[in-house]
Amino acid sequence: MKTYSVLINKCYGGYGFSKEFEEKLTELTGIEFPQHYVNRHDEKLIALYNAFIQFNTNPNGYSSNLQIVNVPVGLNYEIDEYDGSESLSTFLYVTVDELAKGLSEEKLQLLSHTKNIRLIG
Repeated sequence: MKTYSVLINKCYGGYGFSKEFEEKLTELTGIEFPQHYVNRHDEKLIALYNAFIQFNTNPNGYSSNLQIVNVPVGLNYEIDEYDGSESLSTFLYVTVDELAKGLSEEKLQLLSHTKNIRLIG
């Protein structure tokens, strides 16, 4: 199953980047900081994070421990935070019609990777 990556903070304190990481990310994306304006699943963000880790360079800001969580394509996510420490919850959007007619094989497979359904329409 294909996945996409999401960057979260796994310690108390808060999500943040080192100054060097911020500078490189601004060069790549043109986005100025604060960092909450960068999508957590942005491909450039994830690629830069992986490059920093590969070359043993610290991407973490003060009091942060950034980590990647992989989410199956087709699932959505939200980030839950308590005192700066984050966890990721996944969910699947389904319509009333889909429930009435029966979920597709693809959606049934996605449900094996999450416990949450969000009803739309």
